[in-house]
Amino acid sequence: MYIKHYDELMRMKQLGDDQKQMQEYIWKQEELFEELKADIAASRLKAGASKKRILSRYGEPTICKEVKDKENITQTCFYRKPSAGIESEIIYLDFDAKGHLVSWQTK
Repeated sequence: MYIKHYDELMRMKQLGDDQKQMQEYIWKQEELFEELKADIAASRLKAGASKKRILSRYGEPTICKEVKDKENITQTCFYRKPSAGIESEIIYLDFDAKGHLVSWQTK
């Protein structure tokens, strides 16, 4: 038996599935942000950690930018809580040319 509007129903189902995946991604990013924030507060984040290790622990940053005017820092990456919008707390991580963590700050 063929259901009238079957294609439209399937598109709606796919949209619902996509929205669920997006929400799960946002929850995971928020969880990782809170872990980074807690590790900073507890002095568990250490200078010299590799960017690869940072990414595996806290996920991909919101954005990374090349830096040219700071001594020993070639890249700054920042993390923010996705659901907090423009008022979100931001954590900046600074890396050297070898990809090691040099410093960080929270704003």
